[in-house]
Amino acid sequence: MKILFTICYTFLVGFAFCQQPTISLIPQPANLVAGNGAFVLPAGISVAATDQKDVIKIQQMLGTQLSAASGRPVQYATLGKNNPAHTISLEIVKAGSIEKEGYRLQVTAAGISLQASEPAGIFYGVQTLLQLLPKEIESKETTGTASWSVPFVTIEDQPRFGWRGVMLDVVRHWFTKEQVKDF
Repeated sequence: MKILFTICYTFLVGFAFCQQPTISLIPQPANLVAGNGAFVLPAGISVAATDQKDVIKIQQMLGTQLSAASGRPVQYATLGKNNPAHTISLEIVKAGSIEKEGYRLQVTAAGISLQASEPAGIFYGVQTLLQLLPKEIESKETTGTASWSVPFVTIEDQPRFGWRGVMLDVVRHWFTKEQVKDF
């Protein structure tokens, strides 16, 4: 009887600590507000961006990855008033409204909006957006099993430090002087 009670108690305690899945991002953003629901990527994905060379590169990188993994066609557009509904928009906003290298990502039923004060912020915001998509986004081949949706969120993030660190392991891997300088 004691053994049966112990087994039942163990299962009940285990289920008591079960939690709803949370949004897990690396690095953890400064501010994350999760909403109810998800934005489902449409059959024809539209990615609109501010007309800047670096932002257009990021736009094409995002579109290529979305198209390769989901198998859905991607339309590229310049950000403006005539963008279709359910667009992923990448926008450079006035400096000062968002910290340097920071971004604001909003996912709503109307679409996905990513704002930053410089292209580096757009890049980091796209990396966060890719983490919110199903894991199949990293696939080089089309996968038909994924549910291509992004949870409703509002994320604001910026670097906590004014520099970024990199580790170069020269003990296990030998590098030439030129390779170290390029790193």
